[in-house]
Amino acid sequence: MPIHQRTLPLFAILALLALCAEGKVYQSFGEFTASSTSNYDYILVGGGIGGSVLANRLTEDGKARVLLIGSGVLSDTEGVLNIIVPGLFGQIDASKFNWNYQTTPQAGLNNRTLTYSRGKGLGGSTAVNAMIYTRGSKDDYDLWGKVSGNPKRWSWDALYPWMIKNERWGPPTSNRNTSGQYDPRFHGYAGKTGTSLPWGGPSDLDGRSLKAAEELRAHGYWLNLEPNDGNSIGLTWAQWTIGNGERSSAAAAYLGADVRARKNLDIVLGAYATRVLPVGNLARKPLDFRTVELGYLPGVSNQTLRLTAKKEVILTAGTIGTPHILLNSGIGDRIGLAQVGVPLWHDLPNVGKGVSDHRLAEWQASRTGPLAEFGPSHQFLFKRFEKGLSLFEDYSDPSTGPTTPHAEVVILPSGANVNARIIALTPRSRGSIKIRSSNPFDPPLVDTGFYTDPFDILAMTEAIRTTKRFFSASPFTSPNSTSNGPYITGFLGPDPDLLVKEEFESRIRNISAPYWHMVGSAAMGKSAGESVVDADLRVWGVKGLRVVDASVIPYVPTAHTQAAVYALAERAADFIRKTW
Repeated sequence: MPIHQRTLPLFAILALLALCAEGKVYQSFGEFTASSTSNYDYILVGGGIGGSVLANRLTEDGKARVLLIGSGVLSDTEGVLNIIVPGLFGQIDASKFNWNYQTTPQAGLNNRTLTYSRGKGLGGSTAVNAMIYTRGSKDDYDLWGKVSGNPKRWSWDALYPWMIKNERWGPPTSNRNTSGQYDPRFHGYAGKTGTSLPWGGPSDLDGRSLKAAEELRAHGYWLNLEPNDGNSIGLTWAQWTIGNGERSSAAAAYLGADVRARKNLDIVLGAYATRVLPVGNLARKPLDFRTVELGYLPGVSNQTLRLTAKKEVILTAGTIGTPHILLNSGIGDRIGLAQVGVPLWHDLPNVGKGVSDHRLAEWQASRTGPLAEFGPSHQFLFKRFEKGLSLFEDYSDPSTGPTTPHAEVVILPSGANVNARIIALTPRSRGSIKIRSSNPFDPPLVDTGFYTDPFDILAMTEAIRTTKRFFSASPFTSPNSTSNGPYITGFLGPDPDLLVKEEFESRIRNISAPYWHMVGSAAMGKSAGESVVDADLRVWGVKGLRVVDASVIPYVPTAHTQAAVYALAERAADFIRKTW
């Protein structure tokens, strides 16, 4: 069943096309340079969540003048429709709306090279992602406060009001009965980002999953009415960033026609920020990095433009884009920069290091019955591993606390099979973002670091066992579970209980992939020796430069990251405005 089944109204199409036609939205770098000035208080580099939220919030009182720089486009009818219609997200033109980074050969994945998806258009990855809305665990956010040294700014309690401010909860367009599928006390109703439950359901598979969770309650499976209350553990109903039947991307939510019409906001598309540069007396420390250099892709033009912000440059280019800009600017590890011939401006060793991400593995069980159950997931299972596992005899538990799940299982109906998308949520492995040369247009070196810590392959093994146990419950496997016998007739695996350890782990390394939730490449912390930005998200050791995107999150949360980044950006917008 598709996420929604209605025809997109003409006014919605025209509204999206107007994004690049009204207000001060420059569709190309050349169009912008013909009329540009340097009279901006803030220059935002990147049009994803951070850039969209800040562009809205920093201009809403009319006092500050803001430039938002985006490298992507959002102007052709087909692309707009595929982005806005939730059920068409798999048909989005990747060449126009996705950076499609290639990783380095991954030692932990049998030296495979993978495509790493990152949104390129205005709205960033929120325009191309699967739209899943999960906030994560209270303990995840409380760790931010401990790591940054400022729990009053970064903790679940500190960020919760900003989660509510961001959200605009509404019913699915099918107007189906959703009672007993969420708790209205934990949602916002007047925010920017539309959220809702799935269009369809409950299905036969949903009902069996509910019965299985109840049967296995003693083993840590149960129905969790509200996964976004700070404790997501249990079987939950899926929540999506879909409002009024349409994808609610960061651009749609925060850069609507009224915002784009503001006289104090300019948006330029098709521009590439190559580096940030210091201004003023270069002999005086700390250096003041308030200048942004823009350029075209090679082969288009050699033209460049430098713009200086009166107050701050704020990097909002994401976990891959932000360290790429910093390193090309000469801000990073002095040894690594020397190796690629980039002159050093500021030695900051942790730029691009310590990234973490979720690992995904697909798993299947064969089933009987009609083949009509296709479509998106209605339910997720968040599972915390039971105490006493041999896994924790040899390794410390990397989870942030008792409200934190170790694994997520996305339950997907798929014809003759039940598919489970299994995500290991608490990695110990760390990767990196590096530059390959002194040419800022060369793509970065993206290393996920998957399975480089032995704990992680064992955790994925346990996550698969968790999934197998769930689908072994009697609502799935009882001979009387359907009129034709068991609902599930066999496990297609890979099965850690049937394969020898070496063969199983090799298969897992061959099928695992990133879930595209990378964080931590410019992490917040208490000092320059252990992080890249302080608790105010200012880059350590320089002036005029801040980062507001997923790169500052120190550890990947046990959630799909967009909700966390929305809250972070809303929080940052508030204290940035108060700074000035």
